[in-house]
Formats: sequence, C-alpha cells, structure tokens
Amino acid sequence: MSALAVSADGRLALTGDGGQSARLWDLDAGAGLGELAGHTGVVGRVALAANRALTVELGGAARVWDLATGRCLNAYDQVDALGAHAELTADGRYLLQAGLGRVVVRDLARRPDASPLQICRPRSTDAVFSADTRSTALLRRAARERDESNTAAALGLLRVARSLPGHERSPEAMATWRQMASTTRPTGFRAAWLSRRLEAGDQPVHDVCSTPDGRLALTSGHRDHCVWIWDLPAGRRVGRLTGHTGPVHALCVTPDGRHVVTASSDRTARVWDLTALAHGPADLGAGATLAGHGDAVLAVDVTPDGGHAVTGDRDGAVRVWDLRTGARVHTMTGHRGPVDTLCVTADGRHVLSAWPLDAGVRQWDLGTGRCVRVPETYPAGGPVSMCLTPDDHLVTATWLRSQGGVRVRHLPTGRFLHRLGTGDAATALRAVHSVPVGGFVLTAGSDHVLRLWDVASGRNVGRLEGHRCDVNAVHMTADWQHVLAAGKDGNVHIWDVDWELAEHRPQ
Repeated sequence: MSALAVSADGRLALTGDGGQSARLWDLDAGAGLGELAGHTGVVGRVALAANRALTVELGGAARVWDLATGRCLNAYDQVDALGAHAELTADGRYLLQAGLGRVVVRDLARRPDASPLQICRPRSTDAVFSADTRSTALLRRAARERDESNTAAALGLLRVARSLPGHERSPEAMATWRQMASTTRPTGFRAAWLSRRLEAGDQPVHDVCSTPDGRLALTSGHRDHCVWIWDLPAGRRVGRLTGHTGPVHALCVTPDGRHVVTASSDRTARVWDLTALAHGPADLGAGATLAGHGDAVLAVDVTPDGGHAVTGDRDGAVRVWDLRTGARVHTMTGHRGPVDTLCVTADGRHVLSAWPLDAGVRQWDLGTGRCVRVPETYPAGGPVSMCLTPDDHLVTATWLRSQGGVRVRHLPTGRFLHRLGTGDAATALRAVHSVPVGGFVLTAGSDHVLRLWDVASGRNVGRLEGHRCDVNAVHMTADWQHVLAAGKDGNVHIWDVDWELAEHRPQ
C-alpha cells in the first residue's frame, strides 16, 4: 500500500495500492465503495476532507474528487520540478500545493465565469458548397501565381482562401501554404496543434532529430541501445541503428541528410549511412567508429559542410573528427568536467562547448584547436543546453532561472541582449533549440510547456502544450513546419506549426 487516509468522522478510508488509482472504503461495512482512476503515474499520497478526496502522483499531478459522485473535479500540475506535496483544508475548500520556497493556494469553490451564449447559425448546403468552390478556385489561382514567382499575389490569395469558414486549416490550404516555404519567410507565429506522437516505449528519450527533407526522424535513449528510425509523415518506425553497447545520448544528421553521427556511453561515436533506407525499412548494422574517446561520449555536432564532427566527452575533452577518414584532428581540453552540450558556428570555423557545473562557455578554433575566448560566464553553474541562431545569437539555458535562466548574446560582438522569461523561477530548463529560419528559438523543461521566442525582442510569441512529463530535447524540422519534443515518458510529441508568412526574395 502506497498511501492511506481516514475521514474526520472515521466512516471512510482512502487507500493507494501502489498503482495509478486510489480506492474508497466504507469502514463500518468493510466494503469498497469505488475506485478513483485517471492518474498516469503511481499515486503516492491521498487525503480526505469534507466531501472531497485528494490524490497525488509521485512527483506529478494532484487530482481533486467529489466523494458523492466519484467524479474528478479537476487536475492540477505540481507547482515546480522540486515540489509535489499537496494538502486539503479540513472544510475541503482550499487545496495547498508546496513548491520550492512557496505555497500555492487554490480556491476549490471558485468557478470560472460562464462564457456568454453564442447564437449558432447552421450554414446551408448551398453556402458550404459555395465556400468549397471558392476555396478551390482561390487555391488554384494561388498555385499559378506561385509558379510564376508572384509570391505576394500567391500569399494574398491564400490568406483569402484560409479566411473562408471551415478552410483555415483544410488539408488543401495548408499544403499550398507550406509549399510557399522556399520563397517566403516566417514573420510570426500563428498557431500550433498537437498532431500525433511517436510511441518509443517506456524509457526516457534522450535526443531527437530529423533529416533535412523531413522524411525521417531519429530518436535515442532506448533500452536496446539502438537509435530508432521513424517515417515522420506516417509516424511509424522503419528501422534501427544497431551496434552501440551503451545508451546513446546524442545524435546529429549531416546537412546533406546522408549520414547520422551518434554519441554513446560505450566510449564511441559512430557514423551511419542512411541512404540504405532508400530501398525500404531496415535495421542498419554498426557504422564507422570514431574511436579514441577517453570516456562516455555525451554530445555531438557536425560542421555545416558535413566534413567534420565534434564530440564532447565525460572526460572533459572536445574532439574534432574528419568524417571522410575517421581520423581525429584535435583534442581540446580545458573544461573541469563532462562536456554535454556543444554547437558549431554557422561558418564552420568555431565550436562552443559547456558543462553545467563549469562557469563558462568556451569557444574553440576548429582550425587550430585552441580556445579563443569565453563568450558567456556564470556566477555558478553553466548551461545544460545551448544553440546558435542563423543570425549568430548564442542562446544558453541553465538548469534554473534563478541560476541565469535563458540568456541571449550576440556572438560576434559579445553584446548581451536579454534573458528570456521562461515561466516559473523553479522550472528546470532542459533544452533550447534554434528554429532553422528566422530569429526564433524554442525552450523546454520540467513544466511540460514548449515556448517559442522572438530572439530580437525577447518576447514569448507562442506556447506548445500537450506533454504530460518533462521534455528532454526539442527539435524543429528544416522546413520549420513541425516541432518534435522528446519526453521522459518515452514518447515524442509532434506539433504542426502554422506561421505568418511574408514575401522573401532570395539574394
């Protein structure tokens, strides 16, 4: 039994049996009255007060129940990553949740204001048919304008088509909207919706990435020490990379999409040829090995020309590898502990590396193997994740906002811009990711929310919600149409992202 509570009058008992539910008992009769089911984790605490019951997951959500009906009245996420204790007042009116240095009090008697009544006027068959016909005509005209490179006209027609009732997210309109990607640029976030998920078992997914064409997704952290390969549009697994003998912590696809480099606890990084999947689903055997690491390999990135890989090790070294020959080019030392986050600059000349317990980010010259500067320093711990935007802004995230949070700095000049307000001060940040096009970044952490930020202004322009667990890694596809988020529950959630577009003439 994982939890027990008795009502003040001694008539009822509530128990947790170590599973995902609690059971209510009549103590006079010695009989069960019913089960309170709905949690996705183990129920570790229960309470009874007045006409309400409380159940709390271990490290997770709290649920309040109506004892008369057995119905769940509401579910509340834990206050922060480090606090999951909850209690009901004796009268059942207030729920108190304790977090890191604070207590949140929720008034259970309050009800949200009722929404005003809206008059619904069903559309006639003729009206629906007219909208469908007009939408089809507008999309055809937009396609013609696009083919003739009249981008502004095509976008105008598409906006009109998407303004028609029932057609804002129609498959035809969205397909045409997304085909404009090569001649337009995103200027703002419109919306995002959770479209599907990749179910990768019950082990936390460590990392996720996709091929540049958006056809394949790859995930690491699985119990079999393999990298799983997914058909991203279909959402099904089509192969594995087999050969590592320890957990795979990180992976990176080369810019041409032909190879992936993986980093593992087995003290190796491996290079795999993905072109074999052109013949159909398959498990790919052990790839070429980048041997010579001193300890577990925790991080990896590839230069923009695809010629070199850079790895970060638990022994504190950063190593540079020639992917054509497999030879080690440089071993760069200076960190005081494991290097578990790094990124290569857009010009391919430098790599930035960090360790969460080191106080600074180091910038290395890939040509000489020398540390040229420390562009970002912290009074305490360093970043757990970092990325570089296409316009050379360095974005770093420490574990807690109180330790520095997410900082934005212009790398060429070293000028500090601002900090991003990533929610609760006690939210444990885990990942930042640069959106491939435009000045946007994504952040993710223990509050289960992904946030999209405008780097220049520091403004939060979008929230992606739907995860029910901590997010370990986040990735946006090269066409900036989908966001993939790897969770501790073993699932990868996929959001479809809808951007506002503006005309962009290639230079």
